[in-house]
Amino acid sequence: EPRKGHLQVLRAFESLWKQGHHIPLVFVGRKGWLNDSEVARLERLNSEEPLFRWHSNLRDPQVRDCIRESRATIYLSRHEGFGLPPVESLALGKPVIVTPHIPSMAMLPTCGQIRLDEVTTQSIQSAVLSLTDNRIAQEKTEEIRNLQLMTWDSVSQAYARWIDDTLASRKACKQAA
Repeated sequence: EPRKGHLQVLRAFESLWKQGHHIPLVFVGRKGWLNDSEVARLERLNSEEPLFRWHSNLRDPQVRDCIRESRATIYLSRHEGFGLPPVESLALGKPVIVTPHIPSMAMLPTCGQIRLDEVTTQSIQSAVLSLTDNRIAQEKTEEIRNLQLMTWDSVSQAYARWIDDTLASRKACKQAA
């Protein structure tokens, strides 16, 4: 889905590849709301670019394996529901490059994360390049070990608080109007 920022991530990686960096990028997920030309572009890259893979129809165990095999994951959604995928990545011991406004991330300390306040090609590239440094990647991975991750019970409680806060905010906006 365009709001997830995939194409912006792809642009950042294409620029890195042109600069000579050999950093693989894997997209996992269905095409969502991408238009036909964007889908054609991803399919072309999937067949022609050895550093790019798009897995459009994986089952949960296969998604879990993709995350486990990665150095890090990237979740740069502009508009998100609660945002469980970055928490799932952290639960699997993988650092994440993420936006701080994803509700699930706002409820966690920054351990194991590179939070991008401004999502630009340059900020994405900088975060990705930092994780190519084995020392930094190991530090982020170590941080996760000290992170108190949410349980299903705490996730449901946090989700309920988020819904209450969202509804209260909307109600306040309507009353102010």
